Amino acid sequence: MVQNGLIDEVQSMYAIAAGTVANTGQPIDYTSGVFQSIGFKEFHDYLQSSSEADFNTAVDAMKRATRKYAVYQNKWNQRKFLPLVDAVSDAHAFVLDTTDPEEWSKIEAQAVNITTSFLAGRDLPLPSSLTPLARTLLSTPVKANKPSAALSLHKKIQCEICTRDPNEPFLVTEVEWALHLKSRIHQRTIAAQKRRQHNMQYLLLKSSTGVTGDGSANAVEVDKTPPVDGNENERSSAPEQQ
Repeated sequence: MVQNGLIDEVQSMYAIAAGTVANTGQPIDYTSGVFQSIGFKEFHDYLQSSSEADFNTAVDAMKRATRKYAVYQNKWNQRKFLPLVDAVSDAHAFVLDTTDPEEWSKIEAQAVNITTSFLAGRDLPLPSSLTPLARTLLSTPVKANKPSAALSLHKKIQCEICTRDPNEPFLVTEVEWALHLKSRIHQRTIAAQKRRQHNMQYLLLKSSTGVTGDGSANAVEVDKTPPVDGNENERSSAPEQQ
């Protein structure tokens, strides 16, 4: 990566970041957007000093982050993605071995052949027959969720309380449902609804008290506590981050 122009790319990104910092006055956020990319934040000190020691430190940090991310990807594929594929009858997962760059033309041909066959409706090769790596990954037993559990990762539930517009329901994944019920936005919405109900009862009391034809008082039994102050529209208009 370094030999293929990584430093030039990082310097270009820092030039963009410097402009953002100048316009907003906010420091670079290395946890969001393109700035969290591996190979960017690791070279921060080097771009400030240009020292060989900082360069070597940055390269080592980038290698560690890359290995860590690769391990995470493999675990995610085996424990979540592949069980989800197995749960769908007409879905297929193909693994191509890109370990040796000298074999790239062969790898490209395999990818093109699989894609072309799929689009043309032709029979597809057995996924585990493509490479030894594919055979290992697709046939090794792993501790994975049941197919139904894998599918539930994408199943969403509508929160009736947080839905403001029936045409745009507030949806939360089944996995995140318990966390949503404890979230600040959900609790504030419940509190706002209770205030509205209380205030409506108070207004109903004032408007419904009257005298019947025989002269007796006719009042509706409601809570007589004065209205509660508070912003009824406390709920943030931004979508909740799950």
